Amino acid sequence: MKDGKTGDKIRKLQELACLLERRIGEAGKLCRYDGESSLPYRYREENILAAAELSEKLTGKLRELAAGCVMDPKRLLDYRERLPEIHQICVRYQNGILEIRLPVLLPHRKGAYTEFLDKPLACALQKWSSLRREKGEPVPAFQQAAICFVHGYLDATTVRDHDNIEAKHIQDVLALFFLQGDDGMHLDLYHTSELAGKNQTVLYLMEREKFPEWVLKRRW
Repeated sequence: MKDGKTGDKIRKLQELACLLERRIGEAGKLCRYDGESSLPYRYREENILAAAELSEKLTGKLRELAAGCVMDPKRLLDYRERLPEIHQICVRYQNGILEIRLPVLLPHRKGAYTEFLDKPLACALQKWSSLRREKGEPVPAFQQAAICFVHGYLDATTVRDHDNIEAKHIQDVLALFFLQGDDGMHLDLYHTSELAGKNQTVLYLMEREKFPEWVLKRRW
Protein backbone atom coordinates (compact mmCIF):
# COMPACT_ATOMS: atom_id res chain seq x y z
CA MET A 1 0.00 0.00 0.00
CA LYS A 2 1.42 3.40 -0.97
CA ASP A 3 2.26 5.81 1.86
CA GLY A 4 -0.14 8.46 0.51
CA LYS A 5 -3.10 6.11 0.56
CA THR A 6 -2.11 4.81 3.97
CA GLY A 7 -1.91 8.37 5.27
CA ASP A 8 -5.38 9.16 3.92
CA LYS A 9 -6.84 6.09 5.60
CA ILE A 10 -5.16 6.92 8.89
CA ARG A 11 -6.54 10.48 8.77
CA LYS A 12 -10.05 9.11 8.22
CA LEU A 13 -9.54 6.79 11.16
CA GLN A 14 -8.47 9.76 13.28
CA GLU A 15 -11.66 11.59 12.29
CA LEU A 16 -13.75 8.59 13.32
CA ALA A 17 -11.84 8.32 16.59
CA CYS A 18 -12.47 12.03 17.33
CA LEU A 19 -16.19 11.60 16.64
CA LEU A 20 -16.25 8.55 18.90
CA GLU A 21 -14.50 10.45 21.71
CA ARG A 22 -16.96 13.34 21.33
CA ARG A 23 -20.01 11.06 21.54
CA ILE A 24 -18.66 9.28 24.62
CA GLY A 25 -17.90 12.66 26.19
CA GLU A 26 -21.45 13.90 25.55
CA ALA A 27 -22.89 10.75 27.11
CA GLY A 28 -20.68 11.28 30.15
CA LYS A 29 -21.77 14.90 30.57
CA LEU A 30 -25.44 13.86 30.57
CA CYS A 31 -24.86 11.51 33.50
CA ARG A 32 -24.68 14.50 35.85
CA TYR A 33 -28.36 15.24 35.16
CA ASP A 34 -29.63 11.78 36.18
CA GLY A 35 -32.95 11.99 38.00
CA GLU A 36 -33.73 15.58 37.01
CA SER A 37 -35.76 14.82 33.87
CA SER A 38 -36.32 12.16 31.26
CA LEU A 39 -34.60 14.12 28.48
CA PRO A 40 -30.99 13.40 29.53
CA TYR A 41 -31.73 9.68 29.45
CA ARG A 42 -32.92 9.84 25.86
CA TYR A 43 -30.04 12.02 24.68
CA ARG A 44 -27.54 9.88 26.55
CA GLU A 45 -28.88 6.72 24.89
CA GLU A 46 -28.66 8.40 21.48
CA ASN A 47 -25.02 9.29 22.09
CA ILE A 48 -24.18 5.82 23.40
CA LEU A 49 -25.75 4.14 20.37
CA ALA A 50 -23.98 6.55 18.02
CA ALA A 51 -20.69 5.83 19.82
CA ALA A 52 -21.28 2.07 19.50
CA GLU A 53 -21.83 2.37 15.74
CA LEU A 54 -18.73 4.54 15.34
CA SER A 55 -16.70 2.03 17.36
CA GLU A 56 -17.79 -0.82 15.10
CA LYS A 57 -16.90 1.17 11.98
CA LEU A 58 -13.54 2.07 13.48
CA THR A 59 -12.77 -1.56 14.30
CA GLY A 60 -13.65 -2.73 10.79
CA LYS A 61 -11.57 -0.05 9.11
CA LEU A 62 -8.60 -0.68 11.39
CA ARG A 63 -8.69 -4.36 10.45
CA GLU A 64 -8.78 -3.43 6.76
CA LEU A 65 -5.83 -1.09 7.26
CA ALA A 66 -3.83 -3.76 9.09
CA ALA A 67 -4.53 -6.29 6.33
CA GLY A 68 -3.41 -3.81 3.69
CA CYS A 69 -0.28 -2.29 5.21
CA VAL A 70 1.27 -4.93 7.49
CA MET A 71 3.80 -6.57 5.20
CA ASP A 72 4.99 -9.25 7.61
CA PRO A 73 2.54 -12.16 7.14
CA LYS A 74 3.64 -13.75 10.42
CA ARG A 75 2.73 -10.63 12.44
CA LEU A 76 -0.62 -10.35 10.66
CA LEU A 77 -1.37 -14.03 11.26
CA ASP A 78 -0.44 -13.63 14.92
CA TYR A 79 -2.90 -10.73 15.22
CA ARG A 80 -5.69 -12.72 13.61
CA GLU A 81 -5.03 -15.74 15.82
CA ARG A 82 -5.23 -13.53 18.92
CA LEU A 83 -8.67 -12.13 18.00
CA PRO A 84 -10.56 -14.77 20.05
CA GLU A 85 -8.34 -14.04 23.06
CA ILE A 86 -8.75 -10.28 22.62
CA HIS A 87 -12.53 -10.68 22.51
CA GLN A 88 -12.52 -13.28 25.33
CA ILE A 89 -14.46 -15.90 23.35
CA CYS A 90 -14.65 -19.27 25.11
CA VAL A 91 -15.63 -22.56 23.43
CA ARG A 92 -16.18 -25.94 25.07
CA TYR A 93 -17.87 -29.22 24.15
CA GLN A 94 -19.28 -31.58 26.75
CA ASN A 95 -21.90 -34.35 26.71
CA GLY A 96 -22.84 -33.61 23.11
CA ILE A 97 -23.47 -29.90 23.77
CA LEU A 98 -21.33 -27.11 22.31
CA GLU A 99 -21.15 -23.98 24.49
CA ILE A 100 -19.81 -20.67 23.18
CA ARG A 101 -19.45 -17.64 25.45
CA LEU A 102 -19.27 -14.13 24.03
CA PRO A 103 -18.58 -11.29 26.50
CA VAL A 104 -20.94 -8.92 24.65
CA LEU A 105 -24.59 -8.53 23.78
CA LEU A 106 -25.52 -9.12 20.16
CA PRO A 107 -26.34 -5.91 18.25
CA HIS A 108 -29.79 -4.47 17.63
CA ARG A 109 -31.45 -5.75 14.46
CA LYS A 110 -31.91 -2.21 13.09
CA GLY A 111 -28.45 -1.03 14.05
CA ALA A 112 -25.43 -0.77 11.81
CA TYR A 113 -23.83 -4.21 11.83
CA THR A 114 -20.20 -4.87 10.98
CA GLU A 115 -17.87 -7.85 11.21
CA PHE A 116 -16.68 -6.80 14.67
CA LEU A 117 -17.89 -10.11 16.16
CA ASP A 118 -18.18 -12.43 13.14
CA LYS A 119 -14.48 -12.54 12.38
CA PRO A 120 -13.26 -13.17 15.96
CA LEU A 121 -15.90 -15.87 16.38
CA ALA A 122 -14.92 -17.57 13.11
CA CYS A 123 -11.25 -17.42 14.16
CA ALA A 124 -12.09 -18.92 17.56
CA LEU A 125 -14.09 -21.79 16.06
CA GLN A 126 -11.45 -22.50 13.42
CA LYS A 127 -8.68 -22.60 16.03
CA TRP A 128 -10.76 -24.73 18.40
CA SER A 129 -11.66 -27.19 15.64
CA SER A 130 -8.04 -27.44 14.48
CA LEU A 131 -6.80 -28.15 18.01
CA ARG A 132 -9.35 -30.94 18.43
CA ARG A 133 -8.28 -32.56 15.15
CA GLU A 134 -4.62 -32.35 16.19
CA LYS A 135 -5.51 -34.18 19.42
CA GLY A 136 -7.47 -36.81 17.50
CA GLU A 137 -10.77 -35.60 18.98
CA PRO A 138 -13.86 -35.33 16.78
CA VAL A 139 -15.31 -31.98 15.79
CA PRO A 140 -19.08 -32.06 16.39
CA ALA A 141 -21.31 -32.10 13.31
CA PHE A 142 -25.00 -31.68 14.06
CA GLN A 143 -27.59 -33.15 11.71
CA GLN A 144 -30.85 -31.82 13.16
CA ALA A 145 -29.83 -29.26 15.71
CA ALA A 146 -31.21 -26.81 18.22
CA ILE A 147 -29.45 -23.63 19.21
CA CYS A 148 -30.33 -21.57 22.26
CA PHE A 149 -29.21 -17.96 22.51
CA VAL A 150 -28.98 -16.97 26.18
CA HIS A 151 -28.81 -13.18 26.42
CA GLY A 152 -27.34 -12.16 29.76
CA TYR A 153 -27.82 -8.62 31.07
CA LEU A 154 -26.19 -6.49 33.70
CA ASP A 155 -29.57 -5.35 35.01
CA ALA A 156 -33.26 -5.42 34.10
CA THR A 157 -33.31 -1.90 32.62
CA THR A 158 -31.42 -2.99 29.49
CA VAL A 159 -33.32 -6.18 28.61
CA ARG A 160 -34.50 -6.16 24.98
CA ASP A 161 -37.20 -7.95 23.01
CA HIS A 162 -35.82 -11.06 21.35
CA ASP A 163 -37.10 -10.03 17.93
CA ASN A 164 -34.94 -6.88 18.10
CA ILE A 165 -31.68 -8.85 18.39
CA GLU A 166 -29.53 -9.58 15.32
CA ALA A 167 -28.52 -13.23 15.58
CA LYS A 168 -28.48 -14.37 11.93
CA HIS A 169 -24.80 -13.49 11.43
CA ILE A 170 -23.80 -15.66 14.39
CA GLN A 171 -26.02 -18.48 13.15
CA ASP A 172 -24.31 -18.32 9.74
CA VAL A 173 -20.85 -18.63 11.33
CA LEU A 174 -21.94 -21.68 13.36
CA ALA A 175 -23.42 -23.27 10.23
CA LEU A 176 -20.05 -23.10 8.47
CA PHE A 177 -18.39 -25.21 11.14
CA PHE A 178 -20.96 -27.50 12.73
CA LEU A 179 -24.30 -27.71 10.90
CA GLN A 180 -25.56 -29.75 7.99
CA GLY A 181 -27.92 -26.87 7.26
CA ASP A 182 -29.51 -23.91 9.02
CA ASP A 183 -32.94 -24.05 7.39
CA GLY A 184 -36.09 -24.96 9.32
CA MET A 185 -35.65 -28.68 8.64
CA HIS A 186 -32.18 -28.79 10.17
CA LEU A 187 -32.18 -26.16 12.90
CA ASP A 188 -34.52 -24.97 15.67
CA LEU A 189 -33.86 -21.56 17.24
CA TYR A 190 -34.58 -20.51 20.82
CA HIS A 191 -33.93 -17.28 22.67
CA THR A 192 -34.05 -16.59 26.38
CA SER A 193 -32.85 -13.76 28.61
CA GLU A 194 -31.48 -13.68 32.13
CA LEU A 195 -29.93 -11.30 34.63
CA ALA A 196 -26.30 -12.40 34.66
CA GLY A 197 -24.69 -9.49 36.49
CA LYS A 198 -22.87 -8.60 33.26
CA ASN A 199 -23.61 -8.27 29.57
CA GLN A 200 -22.88 -11.47 27.67
CA THR A 201 -24.27 -13.92 25.13
CA VAL A 202 -23.99 -17.69 25.61
CA LEU A 203 -24.81 -20.06 22.77
CA TYR A 204 -25.73 -23.71 23.27
CA LEU A 205 -25.76 -25.95 20.21
CA MET A 206 -26.95 -29.57 20.40
CA GLU A 207 -28.91 -32.24 18.57
CA ARG A 208 -32.62 -31.45 18.60
CA GLU A 209 -33.62 -34.40 20.78
CA LYS A 210 -31.30 -33.22 23.58
CA PHE A 211 -32.93 -29.83 23.93
CA PRO A 212 -36.08 -30.67 26.00
CA GLU A 213 -34.08 -32.39 28.74
CA TRP A 214 -31.37 -29.72 28.67
CA VAL A 215 -33.77 -26.80 28.99
CA LEU A 216 -35.64 -28.46 31.89
CA LYS A 217 -32.39 -29.03 33.79
CA ARG A 218 -31.28 -25.49 33.10
CA ARG A 219 -34.50 -23.94 34.33
CA TRP A 220 -34.90 -26.05 37.44
